[in-house]
Parts: sequence; C-alpha cells; structure tokens
Amino acid sequence: MTSDNLRAALEDARQQLANAVQKQNEWNFEVNRLQNLVRTLATSIHTAEKAEAWQQEMQYQMSIGQAIEGLVNGSASPLSPMEIKENLLFYGYDINRYANPAALVHQTLKRLAEAGRIKEFRGRYMRNGFNHWLFTGKLSEMG
Repeated sequence: MTSDNLRAALEDARQQLANAVQKQNEWNFEVNRLQNLVRTLATSIHTAEKAEAWQQEMQYQMSIGQAIEGLVNGSASPLSPMEIKENLLFYGYDINRYANPAALVHQTLKRLAEAGRIKEFRGRYMRNGFNHWLFTGKLSEMG
C-alpha cells in the first residue's frame, strides 16, 4: 500500500470514528432522556395511585347523605335532583356504584329535608335557614 492510500484510509477511519462518536453522544443523550422519562413516569404512577387510593378511601368514608348535603349547602342556588346527581359525578363521587342512583338521590334528599337539614321548594333543594346564614352571613329570605 502506498502512503497516499494509507493517508486516505486513515482519513476515512477518522471520519468513521467521528461519526460513531457523534452517534454515541446522541444515543447517550437519548438514554439519559429516556431514563429521566421512566423515572418521572414511575413517580407519577406512584403519586397517581396514592391519590386514587386516597380519593376512594375518602369517598367510602363519606356517606351519600353527607355528599348530597354538602352539595346543597355549598350551592348558591337551589338544585334539582338531576343537578345533584350530575354534581356528584363531576366531583368524583361514584354514584353509579349504587343499583338505582336516581332513586337514592331522591330518597336522600327527602330524608334530609324531613330532618330539617335542607329545604325543598317546588322540587328543588336549598340550604335551610341556619345554613344559609352560615354560608352567606345573611338571614334567610327563603322562609
């Protein structure tokens, strides 16, 4: 082999080495990115699982009566039974675990109204006088 051929082979080998090092650097960055992604996702899954377990535990500790009474007392305007059911779902209360959710909402509203914990007027439910004062600081105009 002549010296010119050796120089050309050396230059080609240097170029291949430079390309390989560049690719190695790119792969090192990609490995680092994926390691961070895996670590972040693993942490997120752990956090999400803890949050889901906490939410489920809190839901089972909160009775349907407490949830409905809280919705009615927290609302600035009277709510229909359908609106209450929709709000329960919106806030993550698993109302569908019950055989007949709509009937359960109606029964619970009736029971709460009969106990004086909330008021019923024309099929809509609202705070009783004390809770209206408690939440707004104003004496009830609802009678």
